[in-house]
Amino acid sequence: MLSEREIEQIADGVLKQALAGYGYESVVVRSGVNVEDEPALFVDAILQEGIPSLPGRVVGTAGVALRRELLRRDEPRFPYLRMFRPDDTYADEESKRERLAQVRRSHG
Repeated sequence: MLSEREIEQIADGVLKQALAGYGYESVVVRSGVNVEDEPALFVDAILQEGIPSLPGRVVGTAGVALRRELLRRDEPRFPYLRMFRPDDTYADEESKRERLAQVRRSHG
C-alpha cells in the first residue's frame, strides 16, 4: 500500500486536472476504514472560498480518475472523495472551527 503522503501527491495531480476551473487548491488524505470495516482512503479536495457547489458529473469524474490512478499504482483502498470549502456552513460554529483547524494542521 502507498503512504498517505504518496497518495496526497497522486491525488493532487489528478484533482488539479479534474477540477481545473473549479477552484481546487489542495488535498488532504486520511487512511481509515469504511462502514464495512474495510481499509479505505478519505480524500478532501480543498476548494477556494466562495466556490459554488460543483456539478455532480464533475465530482464523479474526479473520483473515477482518482480511483483509476490509484489502481494503476496497485493501491487497493477505495478513495472516498469529498469537496471541502473553507466557507462551508455547519450546524454549529464550533464544528466549523474544529474542521478548519484540522485542515490547516494537515497542511503544515
